[in-house]
Amino acid sequence: MKVLFITHYTNLYGANRSLLDLIDGLKSFDVKPFVIIPEKGMIEDSLRTRGVPYNILSVPNWTTGDQNPFLNYRRKRTAQLLLEVIGEYRKLIKHWSIDVIYSNSSVSPIGRMSAHLTHKPHIWHIRELLDLDYSLQFIFPDWLTKKYILTSNAVICNSYYVREHFFPKSNRKLHVVYNGIASTSKFDALNKRREENLSKDEFVFSIVGFLHPNKGQDVAIKAITELKKRGLPVRLIIAGGGGLFLDHCKMLAKELELEDVVEFTGYVPDPYEIYRRSSCLLVCSEFEAMGRVTVEGMSARLPVIAKNSGGTPEIMVHGETGFLYDNFDELVNYMEVMTKNPEKARKMGASGWEFAKDRFTIEKYSASIYQIIKSAC
Repeated sequence: MKVLFITHYTNLYGANRSLLDLIDGLKSFDVKPFVIIPEKGMIEDSLRTRGVPYNILSVPNWTTGDQNPFLNYRRKRTAQLLLEVIGEYRKLIKHWSIDVIYSNSSVSPIGRMSAHLTHKPHIWHIRELLDLDYSLQFIFPDWLTKKYILTSNAVICNSYYVREHFFPKSNRKLHVVYNGIASTSKFDALNKRREENLSKDEFVFSIVGFLHPNKGQDVAIKAITELKKRGLPVRLIIAGGGGLFLDHCKMLAKELELEDVVEFTGYVPDPYEIYRRSSCLLVCSEFEAMGRVTVEGMSARLPVIAKNSGGTPEIMVHGETGFLYDNFDELVNYMEVMTKNPEKARKMGASGWEFAKDRFTIEKYSASIYQIIKSAC
């Protein structure tokens, strides 16, 4: 079975890393993957290494900022771009003899349109919250867009929170499948490698992912300030790229005199390099669709302190695998608990590893997706 995956960006953040994990997991089934990417980028090396055929084609975006004053223009322009590129998609689908088309994002309808015109089954995988994650909205009426998404043969959401956010009414086409973030063997290997690089003198917090106001890196910096005022030996690693917001966070750390305490690594291809240096993972996002980073932290035997919102409460257990906080004071207090009780933190990390291994392996993830692909056909 030949499956065409379409992704709307090329960096190796959550959605694309989950796509690559899925491609790896589907090797165990009769699936041959093909991928369309919108431009040259980091994902190319990952696809070449796996021997996955790919092509670069425009992936027109049908989202915009929530205060866009040129909405009518954007609608016309997006429709024009879709019409301009749809012919190339049809040719490629025919050339590759594709059986199923799989949209790896909610930000473009090009996969569904291509499936319609080529009479192929279509699967839509929604991995982001759009408005809550990045203050984005669909450029066409919300009800019409979601109705169009549901014309797919199957729609996959990566948490129950995402499903309820987009589709509060039940529908037989809707499926919830949590991302798998590591193979069973990798889980076991990560269990053995824990604590090899940990500092003995400082408790090291880390926050990993694209720097954005909704991701809360500035909140983590302010929390570190409070812990330093309490005389606690802590450090913070901030890993990820982020343009203007990265500059804002660096300036904030400087203003709070934390330059020797807060480390900015920039984008890190392998986040486990950061997890191995950390004592506890922070997830300060206002909302996470699922929270791949949260599960990765647990897979590396890290306790997690995360905002009690979005899909995060579905994937960790408060008081066992870490802590869920509702406000800034709770965040700081839980960070203090971890710092003063490193043994408790280690036990939570061990519980998180067991919890994640039982639920978030690539094998379980890809097997669930494969059954959906089969049913769509």
